[in-house]
Amino acid sequence: MMPTQVFKLVIDSIVWAFKHTMRNISETGLTILMELFDNIGGTEVAAPFYQSYFLTLLQDLFVVLTDAFHKSGFSLQSALLLRMFNEVDSGKVQVSIIIINC
Repeated sequence: MMPTQVFKLVIDSIVWAFKHTMRNISETGLTILMELFDNIGGTEVAAPFYQSYFLTLLQDLFVVLTDAFHKSGFSLQSALLLRMFNEVDSGKVQVSIIIINC
């Protein structure tokens, strides 16, 4: 129900948090992202959310997962990665996701 610009700011804040080098801030961001996936799944906003944010969140998660400064959050990062792969594998992501070559 919130405007798109405000929701993008929320997503950007979550990404900022899980990219942070302080362990507690990073883990809070990862936990919030996991809860966001829990709350979005199966709702009418899931498709637009996945289409708009899924790939960028996946890319940002890979950045953190492969960064040595974020080793402490490996278990949460892995759980989120598994969650995102399961969302696609189980068919919950029903929209086309545009892949842009970098």
